[in-house]
Amino acid sequence: MPGIRETSSGHAAAPPWPDVHGARPAGATTPFFSLCESRHVAGSSLPRHRHPRPYACIVIAGGFEETGCDRSEPATPGTVLLHPAGDEHGDRFGPSGAICINVSPSAAWLDAMSEDNLFRDYRAFRGDAALHMGNTLRHRLGACDTAGRLALEAATLALLSEGAPHEPRRDGRGAWVRRVCDDIRREPCAEWTLAGIAATAHVHPMHVARTFRRRVGLSLGQFVRAERLAWARATLSAGDASLAAIAIDAGFYDESHFIGAFRRHFGVTPGSYRRNPGTQSSRP
Repeated sequence: MPGIRETSSGHAAAPPWPDVHGARPAGATTPFFSLCESRHVAGSSLPRHRHPRPYACIVIAGGFEETGCDRSEPATPGTVLLHPAGDEHGDRFGPSGAICINVSPSAAWLDAMSEDNLFRDYRAFRGDAALHMGNTLRHRLGACDTAGRLALEAATLALLSEGAPHEPRRDGRGAWVRRVCDDIRREPCAEWTLAGIAATAHVHPMHVARTFRRRVGLSLGQFVRAERLAWARATLSAGDASLAAIAIDAGFYDESHFIGAFRRHFGVTPGSYRRNPGTQSSRP
């Protein structure tokens, strides 16, 4: 599959959100997508308008009615609306207003996925699974380390693929899952991205996002973070590197995020583990 062009920061260029209406309290960018939360006032409305880029809107709470040239779509919690670029529509928000997650793919993603473009035509789908995944995205918008961004990206793609008209082509044996796990275990602190993993495995990114969790029991981001924490635990036992240095090497934003993740995963702080490894929790 074609590669994803990246910026000097290691992230593919993704669009900002100057054309998203409503208050925008949170947002995030991954190599594939730009995401933001938007909140809309009860009883408000938006006249017919167009967005220059394709985007998806996931309704988290409240609701609205969206009207287009030949459609009227009730959007309730768990509804996902996929809009192609330039799609004309208007929105009337209900008595509870609305909270939505908006997702826009990068130009590089659209180029790479030209044969399986989820945003080629307008589509709407809904369900409890979409609502659950939408809430997961909302909680992960604050992800600030590489494993967190990978988890956010994989979760976004898994949600959007729920509306795919057909399952993307896949390998028949799933041997790529074992290869990916082995690669991550060998180099847990590498800069893993969904684009790179999919290209190396020669598997469609949508299939990676959906299948990895089903076969391994963890999302890609969760697996990478678990392996980085295992590496950090071994490093604590083997030497006297500072917690700050270990945190940075393991891809965490700072020492405090590393300490919190280590404690949640192992049931003990890294400092306590270093002082007395025998007190560690029985967690994996």
